[in-house]
Amino acid sequence: GAWNDVGGGLSRSVGVYQEAEIDEDALARPDLLGDRDPRTLNMSRLGEALTDESLDPPVRALVLWNANPVVTVPNAELTRRGLADERLFMVAHEQFLTDTARYADVIFPATTQIEQDDLVVSWGHLWFGWNNKAIEPRGEACRNTEFFRRLATAMGYDEPALFATDDELLTAAFGKRIDLAELRATGWLHAAYPADGRPFGDGVFPTASGRVEFVNHRLADVG
Repeated sequence: GAWNDVGGGLSRSVGVYQEAEIDEDALARPDLLGDRDPRTLNMSRLGEALTDESLDPPVRALVLWNANPVVTVPNAELTRRGLADERLFMVAHEQFLTDTARYADVIFPATTQIEQDDLVVSWGHLWFGWNNKAIEPRGEACRNTEFFRRLATAMGYDEPALFATDDELLTAAFGKRIDLAELRATGWLHAAYPADGRPFGDGVFPTASGRVEFVNHRLADVG
């Protein structure tokens, strides 16, 4: 019952406060879908997705980046079985030959943290960080965004959004709410956590009822 007091023990994932600073739609661009409704498969059930022949159509292609599902998602053996299927074509954009990348048909080299500028969101705290690259990319390595720009070119796409530069992406996603010049200059910036340290000090909660909900019956609607 001390939710209204500083240190009262009721908080939220710190990600909520960093998300308030990010325009997610500027990155995901749902407006480009038009009337299309592509299916979504849960990565935590990747093994099932890759081996379920009842899917229409079944999964026959996979592009992997920033992930190593063989050692991070449940049911590793089913995931391995799905990745080993000769009918699956997999492309990996990776820094290392991980357990998952070993199953790839094609591997493209990805940059490391010291080879790219980056805005680093908070993980367990309330600070954004700016990462200045220390060296130019080695060999043929490139960052994710450049990899997808090149892929779009190779596939013959011409939608301008697919070719936005890194600076354009950062400005679109953060520029309206974060001073990017200040972030670059100082190296860090505090997320929008309430200054008085009481995330629910106004007594309003982001639920349908506006109250604390210990049970959410609406979750039954989504399984």
